[in-house]
Amino acid sequence: MSSRIVQYKRELLDFIKSRGGVVTASMLREWAQKRGIGDITLREIISELARSGQIECSSEKEVISRLEYGGTVIETIEIPKVVAIRGRSGKREGTSHASSLLQFLYPSEEVKRGKPSEGKASPSQSTSVPSTPSLREERVQVKGGRSGVQLKVLEEGKVVRRKVVEVKEREISAVGKELLELVRSTISQDLILSEFKREGLKDVEVVYELILRVVEYLSKYWSVGELRLKEDLWRIYAKSEVNKLLKVLGVSVENLSESELREIVHEKLEKVLRILRRVGWIERKEPGIINATGNMPRGISRELKFGELL
Repeated sequence: MSSRIVQYKRELLDFIKSRGGVVTASMLREWAQKRGIGDITLREIISELARSGQIECSSEKEVISRLEYGGTVIETIEIPKVVAIRGRSGKREGTSHASSLLQFLYPSEEVKRGKPSEGKASPSQSTSVPSTPSLREERVQVKGGRSGVQLKVLEEGKVVRRKVVEVKEREISAVGKELLELVRSTISQDLILSEFKREGLKDVEVVYELILRVVEYLSKYWSVGELRLKEDLWRIYAKSEVNKLLKVLGVSVENLSESELREIVHEKLEKVLRILRRVGWIERKEPGIINATGNMPRGISRELKFGELL
């Protein structure tokens, strides 16, 4: 776990304590936004604290953002509606002021508490962990032997939805085309070639499309961990763009393992981030955090539409 996440966990615990031991989802989101913490990172911090038994969470959750694919929600970012500091074990009534408040706010909700027994967790360790849906993709063959991608949405390791999509050239939306023109007019070909000069790049169009994906993402998540950004783009956007880029450079994608391709995607995205820093669209105010500046185009709707995967 990064030192940054550890620090955020301490700060969040202090914040909850300062609010009497109980906070709501809207209070948590406001706290995160003031610190430049993205929705996914906030969800992870809450999950980590819940797993460690330091907080308990209501089973009811509140949606704070969504990722959509072709008009279908593929991942919902949600956090508990109420979070409370877990009381210390050994109190006479067996409950803390914070958990009493939790039950007061949600009287119909049963807070799961295991009975103390040998080899089992004590009540102070029992917790309700927020669900964290995730997206997986697999190469498959579709009708006529053409290539396709099977999308799987998983919750707690189980597939809850799946969808097969034929691999085809992505059509960029009208908003995307307008944004792409802005990208082209702001970022010169010379600037792109200076970052990719060692690779013998001749066709800059594939890089412009890769830049577009990063800008679209940061238009939605204006402050995000760098690793999270790279992993999200690897899953949703960047893999197909880097496949095009590698083909332009004469690299055989078929001979690369998944881990090798992921490493290449991260490397190309790092070059794109350097380009965006040079034109003043992003900045790093602290290690590992990417912030979009006021110069970043905002021509994307609030609900980010990922469009076609490939």
